[in-house]
Amino acid sequence: MGWKRRPGEGRSRKLERFKDQLAWKDEISSALADIHKEQCRAAPAASTHLQLHRRPLQLLPRSTPSEAVTAKHSGSVCLSNEEIRHIFAAEHRNVLMFKPSTLVDRCLHVIAKYFDRYPADDDYVVEAMHHGMSPDLHHRLSILSTWYETMTADNAAFVCIPTTQSLCLGQLNVDAFVLPLITPQVSTARADSVSSDAESWEDLPDILMTWTGCPHLEELELVACYEISIACLEECTNLTKLSLVDCSAFNAVDTDLLMHLPRRLQSLSLVGCTWLSNKMLMALLRVASATMLSLRYVRVWGCCRVSLVVEQAWAADLPQVHLDVKQPPHT
Repeated sequence: MGWKRRPGEGRSRKLERFKDQLAWKDEISSALADIHKEQCRAAPAASTHLQLHRRPLQLLPRSTPSEAVTAKHSGSVCLSNEEIRHIFAAEHRNVLMFKPSTLVDRCLHVIAKYFDRYPADDDYVVEAMHHGMSPDLHHRLSILSTWYETMTADNAAFVCIPTTQSLCLGQLNVDAFVLPLITPQVSTARADSVSSDAESWEDLPDILMTWTGCPHLEELELVACYEISIACLEECTNLTKLSLVDCSAFNAVDTDLLMHLPRRLQSLSLVGCTWLSNKMLMALLRVASATMLSLRYVRVWGCCRVSLVVEQAWAADLPQVHLDVKQPPHT
């Protein structure tokens, strides 16, 4: 004898989710319309397109990086670049020490300053970057290269390795360059060819398993990145901490990115993300209540479309999660 479901229960939940998705898409469309109006007023249409420049793999003088078009909501106060860098520096003050105290710290600073000038196709450089550092040093190097703005699509592979647990990436197209680097993949191969003289399974050669990507990635920080899609989150199922800093380009994220956060996520930080709105946070509240049981902290700083009223709703409906909303002072 099976359990009977209440009439209309399943349909009502599906209808509610469908309405949430429609509201979410309407909000994104409104935000994009505001962005487009601002861009038309501020600059010619030709300057609004992002251009990707792949630097040559030689130690040559750096070219001037192209700036991403930032999505700003009219009538709101957004964080300046200096304020965002100040928040980033405060978050990583132990790594970004401007007077390094040890030889390792000094070496990391030097490597990070010239990170974009190391040839990614040099086997010696790749070997040194991959096997000459611990996972902690890889994380620190990724933070420093993001700070010095020397992270490129080519050298990001230096810090995206199977042992990576924490990672910071800056100024990158996530779908085009980051996703292939962090997607976990495993390949198997026998150490030697199988011998026909093998009399038992003990005589068979060992099977070697080789991992690529970042299967152990638990903490991911994206700074001024764009084209961040749901596919990226689907490959990072072990994430417990996600941080998006200044990811406010015109094409920064998928419209419903926050609806597909990993279930193991414990901490979410959104700093200077001008596309974020009250409706998105309320939709995230409903998703978190149902599926994200590990979530404990959500930080929303300098997201100019968000008001403080959402804190009350989160405190009432999801008291175990601390929602920290801060806005820049109006000038």
